[in-house]
Amino acid sequence: MKQNETVRNADSIKVLIFEGTQSAFARGGREHYNEAIAQDLYQSVASFPYPVIAAMQGDAAGAGFLLGALCDFMVCSETASYRYTHPDAGLFPSAEEDRLFSKRFGQVRAANFL
Repeated sequence: MKQNETVRNADSIKVLIFEGTQSAFARGGREHYNEAIAQDLYQSVASFPYPVIAAMQGDAAGAGFLLGALCDFMVCSETASYRYTHPDAGLFPSAEEDRLFSKRFGQVRAANFL
C-alpha cells in the first residue's frame, strides 16, 4: 500500500496539514515537479477526502508553491515570498497551470505568482 493510501484510509484522519520551516515552506524546480508528478503527489493532494491545509510560514516557490495551491486552504505569511515560475530551475507555467492559478487566485494575482 502506498503511503498516500495509508493516510487516506486512516480512521483517525480529519485534516491533513503540510508544514515547512519558519523560513521555507517548500521549493523546487523542474526536477522536483517531475518527481512529484511521477509519485502522484499533486493528484493525491487534490483528491484527498479530507481538508488539506498548507501552513506556509516561509517562502514557497515552484513545485512547492504548486503543492500549496492545490490544498483546500493556504495559510500564508505577510513577510514570505510566494511564486511559481522558477527560471533558474527550468520551471515555467504550462497553459493548464496558468488556468489553475487564474481560477484559484484570480487573473491579476495569478499573473503575479506566475
